Amino acid sequence: MRQKNRCWSVTQAGLLLLLPVLAASGCGWFAAGVAGTIYGSEDHGPEGADLALLREQSAAYAKPGTAVIRGQIRFPVGQGKIVAPPDAPVFLTPSTTWMQGEVKAQVVAKNRLPNRVDTGEIWWATHTDDGGRFEFIGLPAGEYFVMSSVAWLNTLGDAQTGIAWAPLGLTAGQQARIIVGRGVETPVPGQ
Repeated sequence: MRQKNRCWSVTQAGLLLLLPVLAASGCGWFAAGVAGTIYGSEDHGPEGADLALLREQSAAYAKPGTAVIRGQIRFPVGQGKIVAPPDAPVFLTPSTTWMQGEVKAQVVAKNRLPNRVDTGEIWWATHTDDGGRFEFIGLPAGEYFVMSSVAWLNTLGDAQTGIAWAPLGLTAGQQARIIVGRGVETPVPGQ
């Protein structure tokens, strides 16, 4: 499984950067952009000191690193777990003070992915394989959130959705393996 990461960053000018990473070195801060839609919690993002803090906390993630995350999306449902289907998007973003608040307000409270705002946030994206597995390569050391939306049919045949997510800390060169469920990092045994 060797899918390329994609990095998303939102610039001050409001351009969404969605550029494939062609090198295994990871995702950096890019100067080019593609026009996109900017979203935020309740259609706004951090301002003033909060915005300055977000940019300061994000700066270290703009450089390529040597860490790798390999994992699987398994969303807990009743007594079982739903494994993400092939090609389900998986997102990775630094665990900044702003994103910690967004995870609480959006993922936990409203069961939806956080919005990307016009702030300089850094996001990586990839897709799951046939077994719900994913990989992010060339990451800098730091604290992250891994997130994915999972859909299924309940026993009555009604469509359901949930957000699988987990916090994860990486050191330089670490080869992390995790199961992403509902807010708990589950290391894979033997790591």
